[in-house]
Amino acid sequence: MDKLFIAAIKEETIDMDFFKHVGVGKINATYNTLKLIQLYRPKIVINYGTAGAINKNLQGIIECTSAGNLFFFLCIINGFFKI
Repeated sequence: MDKLFIAAIKEETIDMDFFKHVGVGKINATYNTLKLIQLYRPKIVINYGTAGAINKNLQGIIECTSAGNLFFFLCIINGFFKI
């Protein structure tokens, strides 16, 4: 598998069967993403969605103007930490 597409929950990727779902929250997302990386050994990981909540009043793409703790996730993806 060259590309691994991940998202937190199935509701974010309706009718997109190629996505793997890693769960909500930093711990769930990190743990399950690492398991998928070990299983599939992708060349690239594409994360759909950065932060958010299930709010039925929101629609479309919401711009994220800041994110915390993104560095750790990027370090894992870029190979700074050995898995």
